[in-house]
Amino acid sequence: MLCLLRTKADFNMSKRNKYYSFTAMANSVKKHNQNIQIDNSYNSGITPEWGPNKDITILRSVVGTDYYADNLKDYKNVIYTLYGPIGDQYEHEKRYNKKLLDKNISKHIYLYEVEQINSSKKQYKWFGKYELLPDTKQILDHPGLDGKMRKIINYTLKYISRY
Repeated sequence: MLCLLRTKADFNMSKRNKYYSFTAMANSVKKHNQNIQIDNSYNSGITPEWGPNKDITILRSVVGTDYYADNLKDYKNVIYTLYGPIGDQYEHEKRYNKKLLDKNISKHIYLYEVEQINSSKKQYKWFGKYELLPDTKQILDHPGLDGKMRKIINYTLKYISRY
């Protein structure tokens, strides 16, 4: 994987508008918080039950994913779409959504973004730690992966800190 960093001993995560290689992002995050381990092998944008106490959830948003309606323009108040690319989304979907919405499982929520540059190159941006605001639930009509209209569920995530 191509590293987009100029060789720096300590890489600066404070530049929110910059993208980095996955390895550089993951290493910097781990340097600041040993409990966060980001694994790039998951297909879902929601990775629950991480960390020593299984209470960390890592969220991924992919730029240009038309079947979700994530909005990360205002990093302090992010709109995040629940899991489910085809058909109506359900909060009680067991593998991801139910765990994300359970405060006992998702005590610590972290978010990063991926942008596919070309067929072999991706860039990553770390956003930080968030709190899911349960009273911000929105149900919207939105096309799915198959192009058919469906109901999706969005929540606002409130920014807490960088790590």
